Amino acid sequence: MTTPSPEAVKAAYKTELISRGKPWRCIDDVELATAEWVAWYNQERLHEALGYVPPAEYEAAHTARLTPCEPANPGPRNRLGTKPGAVQLNQ
Repeated sequence: MTTPSPEAVKAAYKTELISRGKPWRCIDDVELATAEWVAWYNQERLHEALGYVPPAEYEAAHTARLTPCEPANPGPRNRLGTKPGAVQLNQ
């Protein structure tokens, strides 16, 4: 997967939000609309390179696949229940 260039993101932003003919009354309107567009772009848009899955959904699924699990056989343990050589802190 490749990351879009800043120029491509800027062009999409201008095309999809700024140039749609909406009359902007003040800079606050533009700032709010920009924040909403960025949230949509980063979390909700359907991304072709991800199989038309939103980036946030793809990242969550990817992270779930990478989350390490407890090994079925963690190895030998001593009589205290810790692995040999492990340092145990008293809390």
